Amino acid sequence: MKILTQTPRQYIRLNEMILGALSYVSTALRPLVTEEVQLTGAEHLNEHPVGPYLWLLKHESWNDVINLAPLYRDIPGTPPILIASKTGHTPSKLMNWMIEKVFQPVLVEVHRTNMDEGKTPEQVAEMRAKNEQRLERIRHNFGRGIHALMFPEGTTVTDGAVLPIKAGCYNLAKMQGADGELELVTCIPVGLTYDFLSGDRSLFGHRDLLFVNVGSPFHYAPAERAADEPEEAYVKRDIHAFTDDVHDRLVRLSTITAAQLASMHLLRRVEANNDRCSEDALLLAVASRAEKLATLDGINLDDALRDPERLTERVHNTYRALERRKFITNGTLDEARIYREPERREYRAKNIIRYSANRLHEIAQMDARVREILSGA
Repeated sequence: MKILTQTPRQYIRLNEMILGALSYVSTALRPLVTEEVQLTGAEHLNEHPVGPYLWLLKHESWNDVINLAPLYRDIPGTPPILIASKTGHTPSKLMNWMIEKVFQPVLVEVHRTNMDEGKTPEQVAEMRAKNEQRLERIRHNFGRGIHALMFPEGTTVTDGAVLPIKAGCYNLAKMQGADGELELVTCIPVGLTYDFLSGDRSLFGHRDLLFVNVGSPFHYAPAERAADEPEEAYVKRDIHAFTDDVHDRLVRLSTITAAQLASMHLLRRVEANNDRCSEDALLLAVASRAEKLATLDGINLDDALRDPERLTERVHNTYRALERRKFITNGTLDEARIYREPERREYRAKNIIRYSANRLHEIAQMDARVREILSGA
């Protein structure tokens, strides 16, 4: 095995133009929907300066495009990037056709092959064959030094936690070289965490906070194979080993936010049959946890939680946002709404408290130090 390194031999001019234009347009639009973007970990790109890279991003909101496109200009060399995307971006077939044609130099559209969506085995087989053809386009361009970007969860529809990772990233993390040797593509995990409560309000409504954490580059490492293990069983286990690793990296790249800390505190109040919580009480609880979390090395924490004045503003915004959403009325918590477990497709819209707390719970499950600090919340 060897690591694939190739500086771009031939740039895709339209790719550069579209990504550059999208970056500038998004820079103008981003303040309308997002108050602040905190970026950390960009120095990791210097650990393996020669691409191509397979960028693996947490996907949480359709605003990801507006929020992330401006960062394209910060990537060393502003390389050409192909973006793996689902088909059918809109309900309109005409609009989907236009998107495919206009963004063809940038997008590689793949079909979702979930048979639960009413597809026959024949249809699934046909879509998988088309997907393989399109993934081959990405592999071919790796050989030209062209990067690829994908959202390995495959959807923004979650309960707040990082979803199990699909096998697509496994299929792109390695490729057969011209000499028959296995070539490894450098993978760059990027954690995205939204705070949908603690941002401010503008003329256009509530604005979110986004935390982008770039992780260390890594490469596919084959799982150890038993001498008598069948090929099919080994491949399945190898896929799970890689996708589980990607999942855990994205969880570790998550950021602890004011909304998460506030949401977990409110959930625990309700569980303790205490349906009263003032803004001051919430501030005290969040500040106490934040002060202890700030002493830990190796965790990602909203910078504002280290500053008493900014922390107070974050909690104030969170409390007011929950009042507007009727989770809190005159200091009383709506227990029924907080306890509610919505369908995953509606989770964030109908129970933002559980949605926010679920990510924090997942972070704590992977870090005993965080779990210990939160145990008294």
